[in-house]
Amino acid sequence: MSSSRKTVLWVDDEIEFLRAHILFLETRGYSVIPVFSGDDALALLREKPKEYDIVLLDEQMPGKDGLTTLGEIKDMLPDLPVVMVTKSEEEQLMDDALGKKIDGYLTKPVNPSQILSVCKRILDSAQILTTHIAQKYSREYTQIRLAIPGIKDFKGFVGLYNSLIKWDFELDQTVDEGLRQTHAGWKSDCDHRFSEFVIENYGLWMRGMANPPLLSYGVLDRFIAPRIQANKTVVLVVINSMRLDHYCALESFLRNDFMIERYHYTSIIPSSTNYARASLFSGLSPLELSKKSPELFANIVLNGSDVRSLHKELLLEKMRGYGVNPESEFFYLDASENTEIPASFATGELLSGKKAGAIVVDVIDHLASTGTDTDLLREMAPDENAFRSIMRSWFEHSTLRQMLKSLAKQECTVVLTSDHGCNLCSRKTEVYGTKDLTNSQRYKVGSRITCDDRHAVQVTNPLLYGLPAESEDTSLIVARENYYFSAPDKFENFSRTYKSSFQSGGISMGELILPISILEPK
Repeated sequence: MSSSRKTVLWVDDEIEFLRAHILFLETRGYSVIPVFSGDDALALLREKPKEYDIVLLDEQMPGKDGLTTLGEIKDMLPDLPVVMVTKSEEEQLMDDALGKKIDGYLTKPVNPSQILSVCKRILDSAQILTTHIAQKYSREYTQIRLAIPGIKDFKGFVGLYNSLIKWDFELDQTVDEGLRQTHAGWKSDCDHRFSEFVIENYGLWMRGMANPPLLSYGVLDRFIAPRIQANKTVVLVVINSMRLDHYCALESFLRNDFMIERYHYTSIIPSSTNYARASLFSGLSPLELSKKSPELFANIVLNGSDVRSLHKELLLEKMRGYGVNPESEFFYLDASENTEIPASFATGELLSGKKAGAIVVDVIDHLASTGTDTDLLREMAPDENAFRSIMRSWFEHSTLRQMLKSLAKQECTVVLTSDHGCNLCSRKTEVYGTKDLTNSQRYKVGSRITCDDRHAVQVTNPLLYGLPAESEDTSLIVARENYYFSAPDKFENFSRTYKSSFQSGGISMGELILPISILEPK
């Protein structure tokens, strides 16, 4: 059977009266095999089970009726599409057919166009959708490609990134791998332009110049403080490593319970948990935090024994600055450590008398990080589409979702965001110099370290990036786009460990452009 010509098995005891319908289908590229009974159809399917693409099945036939034949077909070939054709409009009959996993339902008299339509919907919808998306993509690709050189600010790149994400989801529906590869190339080009833009402007942003976007240390002042001052209860939810496309994958769940306003901000560099969350919770740049609390900052950056508790300490101090008593007017939950909602949370007791609260989830960072389960994760999530699917599945069944559904029934505002994103890294680049102070594969801080400036940016004066410097020799190097760092003498080892892994800390749209959603209960 030709892969382009689909074969229809049409079962009807009055098939001779359907000759015009059969000819119509054949002129539209289908091959039609007519039979007069359910037994004849079952015999053909047993003889050549892979020969037929769809069955049109009359419900009322002498001998073995349509429903009985349907049941036997589905027992034999559960994935073979079957369309029931009947003179009856009884609801019970439709229910019985649907209960046996019918794929379509037509009521006699049927015209040729109806038959053609149901065959196309079931057999050709994927290819028709792919063709439609490809045409639409070609038009929009040209428009955006011409507009990219005109993007001069962060807002413009946010719009570009949202367009790319929209196409990520659209292309997930297609069967055209070539189209998805074209899109991946387009995204890579856009990420390159974004990294150039960030490298050119980030140092200026840290000094309040060049029209800076909202950065990590300004998020709480912008979205949390005004609500506390207005005597509204506000709950901050931080999902670690959640990219904008990850958020888009779960937003449909949120819309069931909340009205949503979405904003965006920029993670600081390095876009890693230790730096970015510390900045988010403290409302300070790393340089400011290191001056205010040198020992606390050093413990956070050097992966202290309990980084989570240190981050919590920063957030509690920030709440005090907003006039919130952390002991009586604030709650903090680490959803990564809880498998059940506290009873007081579900009943609303936990929020009673509270001005604010925070829920922190580290599950995505755990999934994305390399470790003993790296090979398993690569099998489960070999690409960004698969990782989004894992993210969506996790959220659908998560404790966090249960908590959010409980909050939707209470008088509070939820501010949902991330501390930084992550990037699927596939290209390695060498790093040279003395032993550095970090084990991240997307950024390095140390003395006399160098890199290939085509693949990473080297900041010889970290103060320009709002970062402390241990000495005059201290440098920061940050990987761009989808590169990860490798030691020159361990190229193969690093490739086995880090290639096609999700990393954070670098400069890419996925790591830096982050969502902030304001969720108001419906």
